[in-house]
Amino acid sequence: MRLLLCAENAVAGIAQTGHDVAVLVQVIVQRTGIDVHIRVQLLDVFDALREIQETATARMEQMMAELLKANPAPDKKLNQMAWVQHMNMLKAQAEEVILTELINS
Repeated sequence: MRLLLCAENAVAGIAQTGHDVAVLVQVIVQRTGIDVHIRVQLLDVFDALREIQETATARMEQMMAELLKANPAPDKKLNQMAWVQHMNMLKAQAEEVILTELINS
């Protein structure tokens, strides 16, 4: 359980700050005292997670551009709340599609 918590924290660190996976794995190894075999497996898992994150981010940017083209946002200067609501709606749609495509498939 402790290892899983460290792994989740490390993944959050990758997503938020772009830290090098090897540095994060080293911290986990130092804190938990796990052996080299598990360290190699963690590197593989984190590399796969980083690849998924990069793919999801690129897909999100692409999908938001497509959705904005199909559904133009209101003028941000004239109606900020409507613009925010519209953008949040498009983001939610894009996230749902990406979640289905990348994670649930």
